[in-house]
Amino acid sequence: MPNNKENTHANNHSSHVFRNAMVIGSVVLLVSAMIYGIYLALTSSEGLLGCRVYLGVEACSMVYDPVCAKIMSSETEYEWKTFSNACNACISSDPVVGYLWGECEANNK
Repeated sequence: MPNNKENTHANNHSSHVFRNAMVIGSVVLLVSAMIYGIYLALTSSEGLLGCRVYLGVEACSMVYDPVCAKIMSSETEYEWKTFSNACNACISSDPVVGYLWGECEANNK
């Protein structure tokens, strides 16, 4: 049967593990909120539409309804690319920040 000293050590260890898990969870939540804030700032300032409605979509229609997508080309630089429709822009392998309706040339991008 464990003595009081062993029980105290086990309880302290459990307390430290729980506290560390809470700190890590808080940091993850904070970083996620910061990333989402940056995303909102990038999309709202230019009137960009987001891709949230296409999460989990694996295939798109072939309807041509062009969009001009803003794509991250590096950590600080972006480029614009025309896609056949919003769905194709959002599920592409390109890191799309958001999009505008119409071809990029029509949007002066």
